[in-house]
Amino acid sequence: MNDSVIIYGGFDFIGFHLTKGLLDEGYSISSVRSNLIADDMLENKRLELGRNANFLEWNDLKEPFGSEKTKHIFLDFYSLYLRNDTKVIKEMFGKWMEHAKIMAGADTVITLLLPIQTEINQDSCRSEIKEAFKDHENKICLIFLPTIYGEWQPEEFAFQQACLKKADQAGTLTISDREWQEDAIYIQYTIKAILDILEKGSLGDWFVRNKIAGQWQHCAALLEIEKEYIRLTEIEAKLPEHLHIYEIESDEEKCEGIKKQQQHLLFNGI
Repeated sequence: MNDSVIIYGGFDFIGFHLTKGLLDEGYSISSVRSNLIADDMLENKRLELGRNANFLEWNDLKEPFGSEKTKHIFLDFYSLYLRNDTKVIKEMFGKWMEHAKIMAGADTVITLLLPIQTEINQDSCRSEIKEAFKDHENKICLIFLPTIYGEWQPEEFAFQQACLKKADQAGTLTISDREWQEDAIYIQYTIKAILDILEKGSLGDWFVRNKIAGQWQHCAALLEIEKEYIRLTEIEAKLPEHLHIYEIESDEEKCEGIKKQQQHLLFNGI
């Protein structure tokens, strides 16, 4: 059985947790790291993964070897969305897509992880992705995500900034206008949803969301984020009709994920 997976952005937020989840399921992972990850964070994540015979880290984009093609390819375009290094990121994503096309076989499923904003706002990257993988259009799965939080959330996100502020009682919040405030899901629930979509062999365009509304605001209140930073979201964004909806029935009223995110910061001294 070919259970090999390539993850582009395997040390970024979503990609890293996906790597851990797939390793736990027995998949063989080749991880392509972004060139924007800090050295100390990279080392901490390597230590968290530990030694695993099923894990291979690629320092650069390798040429395919042998005749066997990988079973699944994931591209984490979500985790760097709020960063300001737009030109660098776009160039890196372009290289990832070109390399993914080389590594993919006729039966390889290519899954792209994207923020829901790119679909709602008809972001140009959506059409660029479709064009790049037009020869694999029958094996493409796009998974759109709202705000995802938890351990290793990037500092560009409001919750991580608030956790850091509460930890050292200093600093101010700089919340991006591009951050999605209509929903928030804990990372572990997100990974379970992605793995479920993967295992069922589902293709097409998916949106993962909470069954319970108002989770971003609920977590923001727990973190004491001032109301001036919270946008009004009474009018729910209109979702494109072609999207398949994957609803998560999570018990996050207690926001255990936020508590774990805070504990992770304290433990790692981030």
